[in-house]
Amino acid sequence: MKLNFLQFWLKRKSKKPSVKEQIEKTHGVADREIAWFKKPRKELRRALALEKERYIIHYGPTEGEKFIIHTHPRKAIEKFGALPSFDDINTLLRYGARGTITTGVISRIDEKGKEIGRTYIKLTRGFFEKGLTKEHGEWIEKYAKASKEDKLKLIKEAGKLGIVVRFVPMPGYAFDEKIVDFVKRDVNAKKA
Repeated sequence: MKLNFLQFWLKRKSKKPSVKEQIEKTHGVADREIAWFKKPRKELRRALALEKERYIIHYGPTEGEKFIIHTHPRKAIEKFGALPSFDDINTLLRYGARGTITTGVISRIDEKGKEIGRTYIKLTRGFFEKGLTKEHGEWIEKYAKASKEDKLKLIKEAGKLGIVVRFVPMPGYAFDEKIVDFVKRDVNAKKA
């Protein structure tokens, strides 16, 4: 039996679960932060080597892995839940300075374990051309000390340093800039 290209592509595509499916099927995803590394067009690889009550040891990225993905679970709508923490930014910059990871992804998970949005932190060509500079050090120091309201302002300024942050909601959700989190889209709201 001969398959045409579309049938072949659909059959091949159906074998590999999407990133969303891989995240949502992970045990405990609604209760705690879980991290993965990813190569382009490949499946996720868990970043945890050992998980105990008090400490977690992470594997580092292997050759070709360009993404670090981790979850921010929530119990209810909370202010600034989609905002990258100091550790999120710092980890990405350290891996980026080594030339390994180019993109950090925060997957926002609701109380049922479903993904409701993603925060992408991308290191651009400008970052890799200059590497970590004094300006990056000053910016990350400001970010560490800033209030959550000020962190959002600092994120908007980060583009000058080669760091681009985007908030991308899943279908049926919207990004609310007032609370910096993803909320269920109001289906009764009129479209402007």
